[in-house]
Amino acid sequence: SDCCFSWEGISCDDQGRVTRLWLPSRGLKGNISSSLGILSRLSQLNLSHNSIFGFLPDGLFDSLNSIEIIDLSSNHLLGNLSAPFSPKGSFSPTVQVIDVSGNQFQGGIDPSWFFGASNLTSFNTS
Repeated sequence: SDCCFSWEGISCDDQGRVTRLWLPSRGLKGNISSSLGILSRLSQLNLSHNSIFGFLPDGLFDSLNSIEIIDLSSNHLLGNLSAPFSPKGSFSPTVQVIDVSGNQFQGGIDPSWFFGASNLTSFNTS
């Protein structure tokens, strides 16, 4: 079936490209695949309050050039917080909100990654 029309929590643009994955508190289990990074038109990602575990793939957010919201809060994610953000680049200039709170991340993020995030209004890692 076409995920754009029949899957709850998924929205697409007029060309059928996924723009929104809004699936909080859905009982989702498993890890996040690096394939998520191919959704280049994704603007809103909310997988909060699920049972997602493991490490975020290196450079996961590098190709998400339209991303505005990343909410992965209250899951069971772990590892180095800087891994999903490429050391070569910066956040997309469209990003406004990043919430990875309520997980088990460690480490910091190089301040240079924030240079391109001129619209960032909230960054929660608590």
